Amino acid sequence: MNFLESSKGIVWWYKNGDSGSEHFSISYYNPDENREKLFYPDWIVQTKVTIHILDTKSGITAENNDTKYKAEALQAWLKGRKDFDGGIAVQDGPNGWKTNSNTKYFFSPSMKGWKTLEFK
Repeated sequence: MNFLESSKGIVWWYKNGDSGSEHFSISYYNPDENREKLFYPDWIVQTKVTIHILDTKSGITAENNDTKYKAEALQAWLKGRKDFDGGIAVQDGPNGWKTNSNTKYFFSPSMKGWKTLEFK
């Protein structure tokens, strides 16, 4: 929240809920559990030009299979939606927040292939 409130260029932001039809969700398939599930991204952030759909992770949660399935479902949902962007966001220590918006999700501690999260 502090990062969002201190970022320039944000018109509004919304902290999404974890369940319920009143919150934004994306359907995804989890092959480990052999079932369809709902994914509730943590944040919806609007700037003057883009709406960002972001899900924050830290530590082991950035590496697990469920995050991979959610990240890839989010990218599939975003594909072709003009003025939308997003991905998995991880705090990179003093380097700020990084996002992964690749079609295929991969996490490594080096954050290779991740972009600095900036709002314009």
